[in-house]
Amino acid sequence: MAPRNLYYTCQMMLIVFVPLAANTGSSDPVVEIHVEVGGTAKFTCPNNRRSDLEFMYLQKDVGTTSIFVNGFHAQKPVETAYKNRSDVSSENRHVILRDLSPADEGVYDCIVRTKIDSLTSRIKYRLTITANYSQPQVMEIHNDSRCIITCSSSGGYPLAKMVMVLVPDLYQPVMDKHIRDPDTELFSVFGSITLNISQPLSVTCTMGNRSSAPQDVCQRIPPSQPDSIIIVIACVLVTVLFIVALAVVLQRRRCSCSRSQAATYSAAQRK
Repeated sequence: MAPRNLYYTCQMMLIVFVPLAANTGSSDPVVEIHVEVGGTAKFTCPNNRRSDLEFMYLQKDVGTTSIFVNGFHAQKPVETAYKNRSDVSSENRHVILRDLSPADEGVYDCIVRTKIDSLTSRIKYRLTITANYSQPQVMEIHNDSRCIITCSSSGGYPLAKMVMVLVPDLYQPVMDKHIRDPDTELFSVFGSITLNISQPLSVTCTMGNRSSAPQDVCQRIPPSQPDSIIIVIACVLVTVLFIVALAVVLQRRRCSCSRSQAATYSAAQRK
């Protein structure tokens, strides 16, 4: 930033912050604005319908300081880091902030000063950012005699808890975990319940205003019966062996009869 523009910016911010310091103890009403991630917020500044506007600014409160967002000055240019996603209308006296993210959430002040009597007025806003969570997904894992039910949902803001409803209700605690995307600042939330497999259950997972369809879980799987399988296999083997043995016995009898008939025929010829 050029030294001249830096001087103007510092001078303008000083002009704005000095009047605010005198009003710190005031209890001005706060206007609530709720916007979804990626949306647009319109901050309307005080309008006394006078045309002698000296300046109009929107600033964000951050702790004990304020960050300049955008505005208008009758005699000086305005430099702002929000230039690419904000618009100012001095005629309609509003500031528009676009492409909102959780980082934009907070308290804002819109300040106006007129030239003739240097009358300063402001409106305070509280901007709340929201994002809908995805449809909860249900996953079921069996581990020995335990059944682990997990519900997951992503892309939401602010952080919320997963609600898991079991039918019948077994009053089991829900273990919560969450991950925050460092780029989008949105949350992925997970909830899990661990149960002993004792009866068929139905689970519904709810995250915000979205719920999964009731899903049957922890259905008892009929235990394998190795003894019965072994018995069946043994019976089959015994049957096969019996058939083979019978075939061998019959074959030997046929061979024995053939040899006996041959010997009788040979003896008869010798006589």
